[in-house]
Amino acid sequence: MQGLRALAVVAVVVAHATDRPSGGFTGVDVFFVVSGFLITELLVRERARTGTISLSMFYRRRARRILPAALVVLAATVAATFALYGSGRGGVVLRDAAASLGFVANWRFAATGTDYFTADGPVSPLQHFWSLAVEEQFYVVWPLLVIGAVALATRRRRGELGLRARLYAGAAIAVVGGASFAVALVQSASSPTVAYFSTATRAWELALGAGLALAAPAVGRHLPGWSRPALGWAGVAVIVVGFATVSESAGFPAPGALVPTLGTLLVLAAGIDHPQRSLVVLTNPVSRAVGDASYSIYLWHFPVVVLFAPYLRFLLGDAAPEALVTTLVLLVTAVLSAVSHRLVEQPVLRSSWLLPSTDRRRSGRRAAASRRSRPLVVAVAATVAVLAVTGTAIASSGGAPADSAAPTAAVVPAPPEGEGGGAPEAGAAQAQLTAEISAALDAESWPEAVAPAAESGREGAAPGNAGRCGSVTLLPAAECTFGDPDAPRRAVLVGDSIAQAYVPALAEIVGTGEWSLRIVSMYACPFVDLELSDDAARAAACRDRRETEYRVVEETRPDVVFVGNTFTREVDAATGRQATLGAWSGAFRSMLERLGASAGQTVVLSPPPAGSDVRECFSQFAGPEACVSRVSASSWPSMAQDQVATAEAVGAVFVDVRPWFCDAQGSCPAFAGDTLTKKDALHPTSDWMRKITPVVREALVAEGVVGL
Repeated sequence: MQGLRALAVVAVVVAHATDRPSGGFTGVDVFFVVSGFLITELLVRERARTGTISLSMFYRRRARRILPAALVVLAATVAATFALYGSGRGGVVLRDAAASLGFVANWRFAATGTDYFTADGPVSPLQHFWSLAVEEQFYVVWPLLVIGAVALATRRRRGELGLRARLYAGAAIAVVGGASFAVALVQSASSPTVAYFSTATRAWELALGAGLALAAPAVGRHLPGWSRPALGWAGVAVIVVGFATVSESAGFPAPGALVPTLGTLLVLAAGIDHPQRSLVVLTNPVSRAVGDASYSIYLWHFPVVVLFAPYLRFLLGDAAPEALVTTLVLLVTAVLSAVSHRLVEQPVLRSSWLLPSTDRRRSGRRAAASRRSRPLVVAVAATVAVLAVTGTAIASSGGAPADSAAPTAAVVPAPPEGEGGGAPEAGAAQAQLTAEISAALDAESWPEAVAPAAESGREGAAPGNAGRCGSVTLLPAAECTFGDPDAPRRAVLVGDSIAQAYVPALAEIVGTGEWSLRIVSMYACPFVDLELSDDAARAAACRDRRETEYRVVEETRPDVVFVGNTFTREVDAATGRQATLGAWSGAFRSMLERLGASAGQTVVLSPPPAGSDVRECFSQFAGPEACVSRVSASSWPSMAQDQVATAEAVGAVFVDVRPWFCDAQGSCPAFAGDTLTKKDALHPTSDWMRKITPVVREALVAEGVVGL
């Protein structure tokens, strides 16, 4: 059993630290089956020994096993996040910790994973707590079902569960598991993010282990001894094949998780009543030791990977080999896990904490051992506190906003107006912005006005109802129109979240005076004649909205239609693979031709080059250079070049927005002047778009957009 745990946790840790093997994350599925088997076996043994199943004792045992180490990890992770990454990210992780402590982390991460503007944000260092939440939610229900099945099947107070009781309980778990697997099959295709985290789509994995535990007497009697070694090795092989081949995109958790879960069942079945010592990969002393500490290893590894690895890269420099960083991450994980297992888990399990009074008297020796271990537990707490204080000291010395003597990005003054007091000459706004971008690239510390926003990717409010106009439900025209709806000149905005991000500037330019601007764009739905999603529900919603956008343009017949799309080549729903540049190009041309038939002019606003996510690259230990991105390192140039050619071929205007965010060499800072440029890796902040409105106006005039 411990060998299986060791195999699972090693796969998970290595996968998270190195992104290899591709299916290493399925180690969690191995844990689910093992957990279902062990917990059900414990319930059955308790019923045989005492004649009843005590829910109170069941949950006390779970608390003794789960809570102590989890509390230490949660506290240390929150403290480290605040110290290393500031209050913005720290506040988010604090909320993650609260959800983890309440065993609802899976639902929190399902919600943030399906929220468009948080799905691509920094990975939570506590995201791995989702699996603990799934287990504990399952164990709210499963003991009750076992108690009910036993009560219906037998009146015997003690002794082994009879066949009838096991059949009743087996029927209950079969219904639960079957329903869960059916839901998982549907949701893995329609809502894969929710399916990954949901208890409803994961319960079948725990049910497999529970079912095997109920069938254990029959398996023990009828499984031939000669077949057991082969069965065990076959199970190990299936699990390892799953580690190497399974991917999250291939129908997960159903049917993808069948590979590791069925392999685990084979190993468990082979060992029922006959431990398989020939499975040396699982039974050797190292595997047993790793299995013993697997819970602590699992808890500690992800905060180390997410929080400590970036800090290591900063300390070691860009030239440090990734193998060195990975080795240090694994070493730190091993040390923290060993300390946690020895000084937190074991003392609590040897103590009388949460035991009833009768068990307290029986556990005198264990309680004494626990008292002797208390100084060590105090030492752990002190170590965590010292680490937190040290991190805070590092933050205050290296990453706090600089004082007046430190070099910061200058706010370049606006160029003087001409002697006649007229407006600046054409291009003056862009020239000023270029100077601010250059100054930001030379900055060695975050300006005081920018640092708070950079910690959280915070932005100003969007104008009017603009934020709501991009939702799935199309709002009435009056709620998503800027300016007088009866204005003589009309503009329509279509596209995805990039179009939405440009609203603060466009509303000032073509949403006032003799212009009106109608917004019909939708988040997460690029406006091209191509279905770009492996999520069936989202693909259908985008298809419907795209036709609505076409209809609005055809009915409005605007002077200008603005198109803003992300440069993304997601999964092509027609092929199940990433959309090719050729497929995107053809769909883009088809869209422009259809728009051109109804609009006076079609203006394509390119997206900003994707870069560093400020919520992730901002830290208390590194300066703003950590958030500088390079256009040459992305696919942006090839996509832009293709769209320029396509737009010219059909008479549309293509506006290259790179100068709004980057210098001439393609270096893009996270701020310019005193304003954050993006709230994530891609989307401009509303404050930034307001700031550069004069630049946007100049660009549109230079491109000959009518009426400006």
